[in-house]
Amino acid sequence: MMKIERPSREALIRYYRGESLPHEEKLIDLYLAMDIDHDYVESCLREAWHDLEDDPDPFDEQQPHAEWQQFQQRRSGLSQVPPKRKLRWLGYAASFALLVLGGVAALIHSKNSTPGQAAYTHYTSALGKRREVKLADNSTVMLFPGSTLDVPANFNDRDRNVTVKGRAFFEVVHNSNKPFLVTTGRLVTKDIGTSFEVNEFAAANTNTVTLLTGKVSVAYAGKEIAGLIPDQQISYQTSTNKYSINRIDARQSMAWINGELSYDLAPLSVICRDMEKWYNVKITIKNPDLLNKKITTSFKDLTVNKVLDMLSVTSGLTYTINDNKITIN
Repeated sequence: MMKIERPSREALIRYYRGESLPHEEKLIDLYLAMDIDHDYVESCLREAWHDLEDDPDPFDEQQPHAEWQQFQQRRSGLSQVPPKRKLRWLGYAASFALLVLGGVAALIHSKNSTPGQAAYTHYTSALGKRREVKLADNSTVMLFPGSTLDVPANFNDRDRNVTVKGRAFFEVVHNSNKPFLVTTGRLVTKDIGTSFEVNEFAAANTNTVTLLTGKVSVAYAGKEIAGLIPDQQISYQTSTNKYSINRIDARQSMAWINGELSYDLAPLSVICRDMEKWYNVKITIKNPDLLNKKITTSFKDLTVNKVLDMLSVTSGLTYTINDNKITIN
């Protein structure tokens, strides 16, 4: 009898997007028919949904199948997908709805609804504002401006799994019987009694995990790729599937949780990317020579104009401001 291996997270997400390679598709069909690994399958489906979703409004509870139809139609090149594939995709969405906590239908119409009605609770930190979230196990999450956190309704019942898009700091209450797992991008971070930061730079195809205290293990596609100790950071390049582990000053990197942005020889492009979310502005760097200019600086409780003035002195740049749009020359 042929042994069916669990597909990688990347392969399963491609499958839900309708982008599988022919040989992958057949194997994944067989794997899903086995009706196993519900939490893993749900997390992959959720990531595929978030990547394709463009409507932030809550969904109509009476139309789950219609919403899945819209989700399917949002994919580019839908007309090239065979009708059999469309029906099969919707069939999996419908059957999956019966498997996990009321399933996908609950997941779809749960956004921004009350915890008692939702399969998960969706937390968002607005641009220009941090947000602190206290979880049911007394762990604490601090969201960087513009980031999101998804917490299942059954969090802390049997396990503790959450999903982050953007940047977040975790202060985790350790429980050896209930591992704490954080999915961000393609990485899954497992707490071993610790405080740490996850950061997804989608535009730069980079995910990082930085450890402040304790220990964490970091996995990709279900396999552990690193075990971090304090002041270590793993940087994973999603475009190449390569990663590196570096020693950094974690406390400086995480100074933002106390309202301070601090950088040690960071590229100007990275600083500006953070400033866009921190101050809710749009920054364009016109001079390409400035993009990778290394800057050491820190600022707290300063207006964006004051920060730009400070950067002008240290780096020689000039800037103009028009409403919330900033151009750096």
